[in-house]
Amino acid sequence: MQLETAARAGFAIPETMITNDPDEARAVIESRPGPVVYKRTGTGRGAFTETRLFTPADFDKLTTIRNSPTIFQDYIHAESDLRIVWVDGIEWVVRIDSQSGVGRVDSRLDTSVAFTADRLPASVSKSLTTLMGALGLAFGVLDLRVGLDGEFYFLEVNPQGQFAYLEIKTGLPIFRSLANLLVLGDGTVTP
Repeated sequence: MQLETAARAGFAIPETMITNDPDEARAVIESRPGPVVYKRTGTGRGAFTETRLFTPADFDKLTTIRNSPTIFQDYIHAESDLRIVWVDGIEWVVRIDSQSGVGRVDSRLDTSVAFTADRLPASVSKSLTTLMGALGLAFGVLDLRVGLDGEFYFLEVNPQGQFAYLEIKTGLPIFRSLANLLVLGDGTVTP
């Protein structure tokens, strides 16, 4: 639902399939013209699973997806990654220099790279506002990937995503913004 809503809101979406059928996954992976990434869906007590590039050796592991639906998605060669904390219309945007470290595929794997407060282009901000309104979310943590082609690709929005490390790395007043929303009904932060 998120991906369809994001596409209707104007975001570019990598070709994506979510399945727990190994044969379906194999057919799609083999049909793609370029690299594919994969990630187990859902949350649970299992170990953290990062987003990984699919390799030929992974075909032997496809039977393991029967118990855990998995996302398969065209890999977007990136300039950088963005993590955005949405607090009821306020965008806290952090650009992650993911391509300069070990987090090239999954930016969560390397916090030693540069994290910089940033702003979205007006058209992307408008798409974000449309998306969050359509999803009915006053709060969410979004992942976008800025492709080498300059396009902003929507990956996901997590309505309870992690963001503390973004404030630690950038000094953005995200906690204060969220507290203001919860206490005052307005996430605006004034100096």
